[in-house]
Formats: sequence, C-alpha cells, structure tokens
Amino acid sequence: MQHLYDDCITVVEMVPSYLVLVTEYLAEHSREKLPSCLQFLVLTGEDRGRSFINNVEALPETKVVNAYGPTEASDDITHHICHAMMTS
Repeated sequence: MQHLYDDCITVVEMVPSYLVLVTEYLAEHSREKLPSCLQFLVLTGEDRGRSFINNVEALPETKVVNAYGPTEASDDITHHICHAMMTS
C-alpha cells in the first residue's frame, strides 16, 4: 500500500484473491484508502465469480477492469470496466 502512495501509482494489476486482502486491509484500517492517483485496478489470472463485485463496490473512486487472456498467450486480450451491480 505504501508504494501506491509513495510512487503515485495509476494502474495496478492483481489477481482477485489479492483484491480480497486489499479490501480487508482497508476495512480494518478505516483511515486508509486507496490513493486518489490510482485510476485503474486490473483483475486477471483467476476466476472472479460474482462475489468479487463486493470488493469492486468498496473501491468507488477507482475503475476496476476485468481482464482476460488465454493462459498460453500470457497476455490479457480483452478488458471490461466493471460497474457496481444494480439490484431491484
């Protein structure tokens, strides 16, 4: 987290299971939040499932991108910016 602040990181790519740890950390340290310079959080490398949307909603000021690419290519070839799910 400190590197995000110190270096004013604008894009971070991580696996969804790590995002769970980040949001848990932020919840436990209520004075901390992601730096305002962070514009995009790219999730890749694991199945996200529907439960990850709770973690997305915990980051209202950062665009969360769902990235996908075939393992054999070791590259993300599709990207989708996620939005909070609306429930009725």
